[in-house]
Amino acid sequence: MRASATDQRALLEVQSLDTQLARLSHERRNLPVLTTLKDLEAHRATLEDQRIRLSARLGDERRELARVEADVDQVRTRAARHQERLNAGIPAREAQALQAEVEHLAVRTGVLEDEQLGVMERVETTEDELGAVGQALESLSTRTQEAEAARDAEFARLDAEATRIQEGRDVATEALPAPLVALYERVRESTGLGAVELVGERTEPLELNLPLSEVSRIRSAPEDQVVQSEEHEYIIVRR
Repeated sequence: MRASATDQRALLEVQSLDTQLARLSHERRNLPVLTTLKDLEAHRATLEDQRIRLSARLGDERRELARVEADVDQVRTRAARHQERLNAGIPAREAQALQAEVEHLAVRTGVLEDEQLGVMERVETTEDELGAVGQALESLSTRTQEAEAARDAEFARLDAEATRIQEGRDVATEALPAPLVALYERVRESTGLGAVELVGERTEPLELNLPLSEVSRIRSAPEDQVVQSEEHEYIIVRR
C-alpha cells in the first residue's frame, strides 16, 4: 500500500488518541468508587439477610407470646370462676376439691407468667436487633447514594473527555486516505495497537525487538510505502 509520509505520520496522532481513549476506558472500568459500591452492595446483602432472618424470628416469637398470653388469660379466667363458686358457698367436699384446683391454677399461672416474661424479653431483644439492622441499612443507603453520585460525576468527567478525544480522532481519520485508515483499524483490532514510530533502530511508544535486517528493510523502503512489522503486523512509521 502507498501513502504519503505525511499521512503515515498522521497515523501516529490517531494512535495517540486511541491510546488516550483506551486509558480512559480502563480508568472508567477501574474507578475506586466502583470497588466501594461493590463492597457496599455486599454489606447491604448481608444486612438484608439479617433483616429477613430477624423478621421471621420476631414473627415466631410474637406468635409464641400471643399463645402464652392466651394461656395465661384462660387459666386466670378459670381460676376466677372457681373462686366465685367458692365465695358463693358450696358443699365442703366440693369446696375442698375446688380449692385444690384453684391452688393448682395459681401455680400454673405463675409458670405461664414466667414463660410470658421470658418470651417478652426475647421479643424485645429481637426488636432491638431488628431496629439496629434497620438503622444500619439506612446509613448504608446514604453512603451508597453518595458513592453513586461520586461515580456518576467521574463517569461524566471521563465520558466528556472521551467525547472530546473521539471528535478529534474523527477529524484526523477523515483527513486520511480510506484504505490507510482501514488497514490501521484492522491491525489495531487484531493486535490492540495500529501504528508505532521507528526512531533510529527503536520503536515508540511500544519497543519492538526488530532484527537489524528488518530495520534495514524498513529504512530502505520507498518513503510512500506503508511498511508493517513482519512479526506483529504493526504499521511502522519512519521518522
